[in-house]
Amino acid sequence: MLLFLNCSQFFQSFDMVSKTAEQMLGIFPMSEYETIIKESHEALRLAAEQFEAGTLPPDSLKKVSAPLGIYQQSNGLFMARIRVPGGFLTPALMRKIAQIAKLHGAGFLHLTTRQDVQAHGLKPLALYPFVRDCTESGLPFRGGGGDTFRNIICSDGAGMSPDAVFDIFPHVMALNNFLLRYQRAYSLPRKFKPGFSSSSHDEQFAKLQDLGFSAHTLHGKHGFTVYGGGGMGRVSAPGVLLFDFLPEDQILKCAAAMVNLFDEHGDRSDRSRARIRFIVAKMGHDAFRSLFLDYFAKTDAPLAEIASTPLYLRETKVPQTVKSASENQAFREWLSHASRPSRGAGPEPCCELSFFPKNGNLSPDDFSGMASLAEECGVLIVQVSRRQRLIFPALPSCALPFVHESLLGSRFSARLDAAGLDGLFTSCIGASVCKIGMLDAPSIACAAAAGLERFLASWDGGAPDQLRQKLLSSVRFSGCHNSCGVHLTSALGFQGLKRKVNDEMKELCRVFVARHAENSTLSEPVEGLEVPVANVPAVICSIVADYASSDAFRHGQSFADFVCSATKERIAALAAQSQ
Repeated sequence: MLLFLNCSQFFQSFDMVSKTAEQMLGIFPMSEYETIIKESHEALRLAAEQFEAGTLPPDSLKKVSAPLGIYQQSNGLFMARIRVPGGFLTPALMRKIAQIAKLHGAGFLHLTTRQDVQAHGLKPLALYPFVRDCTESGLPFRGGGGDTFRNIICSDGAGMSPDAVFDIFPHVMALNNFLLRYQRAYSLPRKFKPGFSSSSHDEQFAKLQDLGFSAHTLHGKHGFTVYGGGGMGRVSAPGVLLFDFLPEDQILKCAAAMVNLFDEHGDRSDRSRARIRFIVAKMGHDAFRSLFLDYFAKTDAPLAEIASTPLYLRETKVPQTVKSASENQAFREWLSHASRPSRGAGPEPCCELSFFPKNGNLSPDDFSGMASLAEECGVLIVQVSRRQRLIFPALPSCALPFVHESLLGSRFSARLDAAGLDGLFTSCIGASVCKIGMLDAPSIACAAAAGLERFLASWDGGAPDQLRQKLLSSVRFSGCHNSCGVHLTSALGFQGLKRKVNDEMKELCRVFVARHAENSTLSEPVEGLEVPVANVPAVICSIVADYASSDAFRHGQSFADFVCSATKERIAALAAQSQ
């Protein structure tokens, strides 16, 4: 019996799909779903063996592996994507992932901007046992790649952040458990990406999903503002408003309606125009909304049963050993960028604490070490952040000195405390790993970070750490137009491309700037500005220097606000001055 489907310890409090679901049209009975899982995994085993023997070409293997979230890397090895709904993991599951990854030879684990955990560097014959072991541990491999529904993502901190309307963790799990067994979610024209935001502050993120839910209340009842047809890629667009307020128990029906619409109206003849946003572009907003509402009216789906108390809200006692560390200046600087208030319940005040792996990558040992640290501090849930960080959503504040000392000691092989900018700008995995990538975005991001650190070292404006933290979430990089580094949602974004100039192929970056601080619309390209990769650090430093010398900085305005208020001509001029 699959642990996930049998309500493993992690999910035992979240059996939120109505028991009548198995009788509803289009829902796999549990026994049939388990059979399908086993058959797809067996097909992977046979295909991987044939590939290893040289009798199956890569494209044929991809047809079997992609729907499971498994892709070949640039170096010929493989990546296996573990879907983590909402990015939520228990320490026990984290440790199990690390053990499985290490056992089967994964070189590192990568945290994605869709809150997945990817195991990289797997050999072909390791794919089946890796998938089998993850599935038996409660992390089934189906969906996550190919033309299926992808990981359901949500706001960092979910319901723990002070600005959250209510906790969306149970809703993420309810929808995930439903879609896992919804037949039509596995043979779509293209990928289908759902997501939840927990507050109006994060609502722009919901607008950029194929189906986005933004938490709201009406007359004291929980529900969502719903958007459809948004997304990023070669052609990007914000979603269409579908509901001002949808009661929370209707989210499964809403998702089923969108899947059905996509299944029947998506363009299966042209993959480059097969996403839901192209249906919107063809029909127009009003006609698309009307079509969706027709599907919603005729869709039959169970009501979502929402659990009331997620695991991370249960009271827990913090071990006395975590209360003994001393505070210092480095500790206070770390707190200023790594922690923020949290609404965790219990006898101790709580905070949300972030950890910053370089380029979102951790060794299996460090991933397991984070699980142990969480347990020692009484943390019951860890979240993979959309910014490629690990988050303790509700950490007892008394544990902070102990955590800081743990990060500075020999416990981890890599720095996780964000002492500088190196490796901390959000980026995609890059062309050195991704077969379809164009440029190595992490290398560009690291070069930009190094350039900024040199600028900060020579800057005479004081408080370099203050300026450094203003930049952390405002600059992002994607190695190609697919926008896996979500550069279209940042104040300053860079998209890799290759272009022939004077008969020579050049590596360039297109520059994107946000148009207002809330980022509720997509960033826009600065027309005609394509920067050679080697000049990207200088361009960023020029813009940052302009900000650091401005009244905007002296008056406390954020870097994002500054970029949003600057004209594109000003950004282009600053870039030209630096090259």
